[in-house]
Amino acid sequence: PAASESPKTARIEVVADSGAPEPPPPVVEFRKAGRVDDLPDGRGRQVDFEGTTCAVYNVGGQIYATENRCPHAGGPLGEGELEGPVVTCPLHQWKFDVTTGQCLNNPAARLTVYPVSVEGDHVAVQV
Repeated sequence: PAASESPKTARIEVVADSGAPEPPPPVVEFRKAGRVDDLPDGRGRQVDFEGTTCAVYNVGGQIYATENRCPHAGGPLGEGELEGPVVTCPLHQWKFDVTTGQCLNNPAARLTVYPVSVEGDHVAVQV
């Protein structure tokens, strides 16, 4: 190369490898949450699993599930009033869209929304 040209360089990244296998991802499974018949349209209810409590809702025949605890003051959302896709916390009337988890009172607040499976009359929630 001429004196005015810079030599070409290459960037090399070295990644340390401990040799240990990566841990498997946590197993997340669908758990039975009841029957569709037990959840009338326009209603929600609380479902307790080992270590996790969620709220399950029937919105026009579609079943949705969110965390049960309101992020505002811990109110039980499964006991809240459901109007269309919006549940109202029974403690301080915070409202959440159960299809997305988004809080309608505070845009920074959001619920965890859990995947739901309906097979026949059986409802299962992935927690």
